[in-house]
Amino acid sequence: AAEKGYVPAIQALAKLYARQKQWQKLAAVHAGEAEATSDPQRRASAYARMAQIYESHLGQVEQAVQYHARALGIVPGYAPSFKALTRLYTQAQRFPELAELYERAVDGAADDETKITYLFKVGRLYEDALQAPAQALTAYRRILDVDGQHLGAIHALQRAAERAGRFKDLVQALELEAQKIPDKRQRLAILHRAG
Repeated sequence: AAEKGYVPAIQALAKLYARQKQWQKLAAVHAGEAEATSDPQRRASAYARMAQIYESHLGQVEQAVQYHARALGIVPGYAPSFKALTRLYTQAQRFPELAELYERAVDGAADDETKITYLFKVGRLYEDALQAPAQALTAYRRILDVDGQHLGAIHALQRAAERAGRFKDLVQALELEAQKIPDKRQRLAILHRAG
């Protein structure tokens, strides 16, 4: 672990290299910091700073992705790296990786609302960007596992089932919606659509 006097020395060296725009040396300082500390937050932060240098100053986006991923491996859900990877994967249209990132966010979510938000993002990625509506069905079903009354998830399930040509799933989703509708005429219209 780094000694107390080590942190100010790292900070001073980092400021010097940043002022002189010596980005490789600055990245090396942060790499040394990451390796020297046993504090997970500090290690993740050092890797995120390295990633930012590689992306913004050295133009090495793939290196940036790797360091952000390393930060998330140390501190799951580390916000700066999560946001950066979301942006980088979206810009590069790396949708399978983005879906996996959101899946990990679901697993680490502190509350149901956050889980549902990420599951919708996963579903939309599979449905739209990845053209895999059958895989989107799984995400929308998981929302219903969290909140069985979620009408938005039921509608998304219907849309994905229809797009995937999974008519049995579509009928089940329509019947599920019909159970939630108090108005008899609306319920009958939904059941009629279900066949």
